[in-house]
Amino acid sequence: MYLERSEDKVVINDEGYKGLNEGYSVLNLVNLAKLPRDKVTVLNSVYDFLTGIMVLRVDPYEAISPVHASEVTAININGRGMVKVLHNLYSGGGLPGYIDVKEEGYSISFKLSDEGNVILYVNDHGVLVPPPSVPSGLIKMLTIMTALALRPKVLAIDEVEDSLHLKYIERLLDVFGYFSDGTQIILSTHSPAVIDLVNPSDLVLVSRVGLSTKVRKVNKKDGELKEFLVKNGITLSDAYFYGAI
Repeated sequence: MYLERSEDKVVINDEGYKGLNEGYSVLNLVNLAKLPRDKVTVLNSVYDFLTGIMVLRVDPYEAISPVHASEVTAININGRGMVKVLHNLYSGGGLPGYIDVKEEGYSISFKLSDEGNVILYVNDHGVLVPPPSVPSGLIKMLTIMTALALRPKVLAIDEVEDSLHLKYIERLLDVFGYFSDGTQIILSTHSPAVIDLVNPSDLVLVSRVGLSTKVRKVNKKDGELKEFLVKNGITLSDAYFYGAI
């Protein structure tokens, strides 16, 4: 069997097929070529959507680990691969402004080891910090912001507050607002601080009721809720944890 991929079509045994996503495996390409075009269009849409979903449960140790230059440019669920993606951004014209960490007194640089590994170094107020000593909160923030640079359709982050100082959480929420038009961002949290920083209408409240899970939105409009909070001298998280919303 002969198979060739190009930008606008896939050629299988000298017969060209347009509309097939070139990211499919060889086996899937062969099978899809036998389907009607309308079904292929639907499958392409599903493929594009599923491959556009990114889930992060960042492990700072894995995220800061050196990555071989030959590895696929991607970020795993634990954050591994961030170093290479960040390096590509850095060497491809500089980091986007939202990833700049100079305000925190840091700067970053990269080194390619003799074995071909890309290593991230952080300069902390003039002191060069090797990967194992980089603050875990900084690593997590860099990982999340680097993931956004890949422009996923959906970015889900588990326990976003873990390891993060409040100022980093505030910064991330500002960055999320910038990407909100192109990326659906879903955060899971148990932190009152995170709840108090977001727009109430963006909250989805999840609770355990017996053996079931109950999901609901805040039962008051933003203006009405703000008046309620001010009147009672409480925060949004107070209102939630004490069952007032």
